[in-house]
Amino acid sequence: MVFDAQFQKLNVIRGDRSNGLYLRNFTAERSTFNAVYVLEVDGFVIDKLVGRWNTEYGFLSFAAEHGLFIRCEAYGNGRNMATRTFACLQCARTAPDDRLSA
Repeated sequence: MVFDAQFQKLNVIRGDRSNGLYLRNFTAERSTFNAVYVLEVDGFVIDKLVGRWNTEYGFLSFAAEHGLFIRCEAYGNGRNMATRTFACLQCARTAPDDRLSA
């Protein structure tokens, strides 16, 4: 499935202040900021997504905890593929073999 913002939306998908978020197997493209923006979420998985042709980032998490990016791809964005908070890096290191630990 492809979610195309046609440069009419700031973010294609935005998860904001939730207790858990799981996004899997789709493409988000052509936003004026980010393909996927995760903000203040406690527990998230971004799995097998493509973020392409966005003005800023393919994937951005900010002030989010216990997050994991798995098998994501990003290209054609104005900046990096992904920006993650320190807590996300911690979680990714503790979950072996690209699986979210229970």
